[in-house]
Amino acid sequence: MVVVQAQTAPYRVADLTPEAKGEFVAIEESARAALQEVRGVLGVLREDGAQAQTAPQPTLADLPALPGAARSAGMDLAWHLGPAPDDCPPGTGLVLHRVVRESLANASRHSPGAAVRVDLVRVHPADGPAGALLTVATSPSSTAGSTERGGGQGIPGMRTRVEAVGGTLTAGPTAEGGFAVTASVPLADRPRLGE
Repeated sequence: MVVVQAQTAPYRVADLTPEAKGEFVAIEESARAALQEVRGVLGVLREDGAQAQTAPQPTLADLPALPGAARSAGMDLAWHLGPAPDDCPPGTGLVLHRVVRESLANASRHSPGAAVRVDLVRVHPADGPAGALLTVATSPSSTAGSTERGGGQGIPGMRTRVEAVGGTLTAGPTAEGGFAVTASVPLADRPRLGE
């Protein structure tokens, strides 16, 4: 979020001096360098077979903390979470949390000033088990955002995570000129190999 805030601040703050704009560029570059260093360290740890991560992972219960950070970054955010399903597997909750977080970061980077709406509802399809439907949609933005690709996996990474828990993810422009990410996931654990 530091990189995104530094990128979008010049669009949100009127009458910036060239020196102030330069400071935002320096903040962005420093934050990117720090992220690259952390990614490098994590890559080394993964290659050397380091211990599995033991820190608590976010779940659906942690989603309500995300709007505050996004709004403090200047995002116009509407937030609708249906009742959190009690039967949501931890891995599915983690995936939904990461899709929301990545989608908000992408909206801030690529569509600064756009209104963003997050909806998470429980669905009951007639031909299958209960599931959750997540939509993160942006309105058209009047301000050009960053066209630079970040160092992360973005939409392909979100799709891989959602598919790993048996769901589907679509992402693309909307008819109104905005952008939407929609994830549909089952609320039942996938069977493990051998079961």
